[in-house]
Amino acid sequence: MPLTLTLTLLAVPLLALGAALLAVWRLKTGLQKVQTMDQLNRERFHKCLSGVHDLVCEVDHEGHLTFMNSHFKHELGYTSEECLGRRPSELGIIPPDELEMHREVLAKALAVGNTPPLEHRMKHKGGELLRYESRATVFIHPMGERRVTIISRCIEGERQTQEQLHQTSALQSLLLDNNALGIALISHHTIDWVNPRLAEMLGVPQEQLQGAPSDIVESSLGTGESFRENAIQPLSRGEWFDQEAEFYRSDSTPFWGRVMGKALHPENVDAGTIWLLEDITARHHAEVALRQSLKLESLGILAGGIAHDFNNLLAAILGNLNLAQSKLPEDSKALDYLERVERTVIRASDLTRQMLAYSGRGQFVIKPHDLNRVVEEVTHLLQASLSKKISLRFKLSPGLPPFMADAAQIQQVVMNLVTNAADAIGEGEGSITIATEFQALDRAFISTTFPTNHLRPGPYVVMSVEDTGCGMSRAILNRIFDPFFTTKLTGRGLGLSAMLGILRGHDADIKIYSEEGKGSVFKVFFPASINGPEAPFEVEEETTELFSGKTLLVDDETVILEITHAALGALGFEVVTAGDGLEALQIFKKSPYDFDLVLMDVTMPRMDGMEAFDAMRRVRPDVPVILTSGYSDLESLQGPLGQGLAGFLQKPYQIKDLRKAIRACLQGK
Repeated sequence: MPLTLTLTLLAVPLLALGAALLAVWRLKTGLQKVQTMDQLNRERFHKCLSGVHDLVCEVDHEGHLTFMNSHFKHELGYTSEECLGRRPSELGIIPPDELEMHREVLAKALAVGNTPPLEHRMKHKGGELLRYESRATVFIHPMGERRVTIISRCIEGERQTQEQLHQTSALQSLLLDNNALGIALISHHTIDWVNPRLAEMLGVPQEQLQGAPSDIVESSLGTGESFRENAIQPLSRGEWFDQEAEFYRSDSTPFWGRVMGKALHPENVDAGTIWLLEDITARHHAEVALRQSLKLESLGILAGGIAHDFNNLLAAILGNLNLAQSKLPEDSKALDYLERVERTVIRASDLTRQMLAYSGRGQFVIKPHDLNRVVEEVTHLLQASLSKKISLRFKLSPGLPPFMADAAQIQQVVMNLVTNAADAIGEGEGSITIATEFQALDRAFISTTFPTNHLRPGPYVVMSVEDTGCGMSRAILNRIFDPFFTTKLTGRGLGLSAMLGILRGHDADIKIYSEEGKGSVFKVFFPASINGPEAPFEVEEETTELFSGKTLLVDDETVILEITHAALGALGFEVVTAGDGLEALQIFKKSPYDFDLVLMDVTMPRMDGMEAFDAMRRVRPDVPVILTSGYSDLESLQGPLGQGLAGFLQKPYQIKDLRKAIRACLQGK
């Protein structure tokens, strides 16, 4: 074979081999360049990560740390030498109870390339265990190895904030949903939100209120228009609006509420307001009762003072009248006229006793009575005082237990109620029914029916006066016991306020049921007594006996001194007078055993009768003293009565009453 051909045949494979070797060299050189560039890029990337505030690390497929940024090392407290080539679990960074979770996440990242955010804990070198949120992403290392980059962010503060917000929200919900106040948020005339208490107070379901027009709340007010007018000014100034008003539930039952409101944006009140509603029904009733009590107390002081002075005048009239009667012969025509005057004076004294009872300074003649009999005794007076167009009916339950009372005072109550009932009927036809019954009151009934009184549970006899008259509005009912309040054009009497004073003096109370156009019912509750029936009245036989001896008469009223001096003289006494307790004591000390009797007023200037009585007893313990007063508060005299006080006379008294008291005093001596 020619040499040229042979060389040609050998050159072809050599050229191919050279080309292949060249291609391999070029590929290797390219790969090296790529790897070098990759490495440079990774280094640049790591350098960039060093300035990131999140924790960044890389692990190989076995979980060994191959890179950590400076924030990772600084925050966890480790150095590169401590970490590189080791697993986080070996360093104690991963809590033991979360190791399995981390293995699963690493395996998932290597399999799918990345993982969703993972919430876990990492332990610092100093031992602090904090919560982090981490994301894992797989990349191919320049050497061809699959590695995982993990970026972690501390969320401990966020979690604490979230928990605090959750606790705050739960606390707010607890406070709002269980608040004693009704709360509503209103914007642009729409109810955005209400708490359960407001829904309960208005009687409307909560879900029905939310989203409804705000008129549904305003309509519960008795005076919605004036309410809005009053509220707009303080709300627009950024101030709290505060007002008490009468509200109505969805079933029209009323209650008193205190409504408070504040605009969230005062420059635009409609943009949003918060409203608070407090049920103050109990407090309102208590305040009304307190005001009523203060009115009655003030009027009682006035009534007591008037009654005291009036009694002194009546005492002078009655004393002179009795002296005039005693000087006339039995066949004198003037005696009839004087007896009429006497009856009139006695009726006037009954009026003063009522005033004293109203003022709390009176003393009732208390004994057991049959309520039916007390009512029947005034029947003829009641029927005579009524219009012929009004029928008076009785429904008296037989066999009622007795009750302790002053019959005259209770009859005044009956007449007062019947008179008011007749006024309610007016000029038209109608009927008044007086009924009696027995009723046992328990504590629950008393607390709901008489919240401002302290009636005791037990048996009661009840009297009701029912009429078919015009009835009363709520406004009138609220004022019906006010002193001097009346719906009559010419009414000026004490009216029901005086009657209330009598009832309180008997530990009794009254309940009124009334509705406009449907009449009224007044029910009076008297505590029943375990004592027997009332004793028959014994008429005392008149006597004309005379006494002897020396009497010290003490009173600051000149007219009383004059007439009583004459009365005692007519009874056979020598009389020495004094104008007050101090003067009487000075006279008494000079010759204490010269006086057979001391007749002394209780209420006097400088030294009153009680003080003078105590001082006289220290000088002479057995001195017989009879006290007199325009008041009749025997309770305040219980101590003196047990310590030698011989008796008590309430002004005005007749000469026969004076004679009786003196006789009892001297006989006791």
